Amino acid sequence: MENFTDRFIDKMLRCGVIAEGEKDSYRYAFAVKTEQLLTLSVILLIAWAFQKVIPTMLFLLFFWLIRKRSGGYHLKSFLGCFLGTMCIYVFWAKVFAPFLLIQKPILYVMFAVAVVTLEVIGAVNHPNMDWTKDEYAAGKQMTREIVLFETAIIVTTALLGADIECVMYMMFGVILSAFLLLLAKVAGQDVS
Repeated sequence: MENFTDRFIDKMLRCGVIAEGEKDSYRYAFAVKTEQLLTLSVILLIAWAFQKVIPTMLFLLFFWLIRKRSGGYHLKSFLGCFLGTMCIYVFWAKVFAPFLLIQKPILYVMFAVAVVTLEVIGAVNHPNMDWTKDEYAAGKQMTREIVLFETAIIVTTALLGADIECVMYMMFGVILSAFLLLLAKVAGQDVS
């Protein structure tokens, strides 16, 4: 992945698209976007194989809206993150979701605990982010607002009789966000 990114950025530099001083910023941004695209593509491919595309898209939407603002646990390498993400998704789709479909009270308790956790903690200031106090406060506030909004959507769609699998996958987006936020706190990845 790094070689591909380096070659692409070097070509942009040679073509005059970017200046020498912008090289590191573009390298980082390009690598992050490429990794996100690869991860998203593979998850959607697996979701297609599992016939869970719509629920998975809902999960990704609910998860990424929170994760983008709250932060959470980070592995040291893209490969570790990629493999961890795939394992979590496959475990959810093939083991945990079918179990929770039978044991719905456990799902509801996990969801409630996740919402409370996200509302209390809000966000973590990962060393790589190094937010200012104002940025950190804004991240916490935005996370809390998004969680309340998502909770309202989940509760409303459930009460209106939406497909339980779609509701469960939306809940999983919130649950996973809370779990990764707690894991970051426990692992000492919060510099606040």
